[in-house]
Amino acid sequence: CYGALKTFGEKWLAHMGVDVELYDPSIGAGIEALIRPATRMICIEAPGTVTMEMADVPAIAAAARRHGVLTMMDNTWASPLGFQPLAHGVDFSVEAATKFFGGHSDVLMGSISMNDAGHYAVLRETQSIL
Repeated sequence: CYGALKTFGEKWLAHMGVDVELYDPSIGAGIEALIRPATRMICIEAPGTVTMEMADVPAIAAAARRHGVLTMMDNTWASPLGFQPLAHGVDFSVEAATKFFGGHSDVLMGSISMNDAGHYAVLRETQSIL
């Protein structure tokens, strides 16, 4: 798990009362056993930072969808050229465009993509408030 995301989950989100549980990226459909009634989102990072392990993204997305849980994938290392998360059932695809797009981590760019106009409206409103 990318260090900054782990810290955000364990410190910031936990401070706001959000339960965060880390899981083994190779869990695949087994993630279903970790979904609780309060689960709202599953975050996926694939390939994983440092380890480059690849999660079974379609299986995780399908398990989440069966329970009405959203999925967000950090697709930075694969880039949209190597993997298209939305085509594999993921709700939100996040890209730090500092790697493959910029090439040297010397630019400040990123993207969030989604297929659902309702999710876009909420995200856009939140962004404008912040």
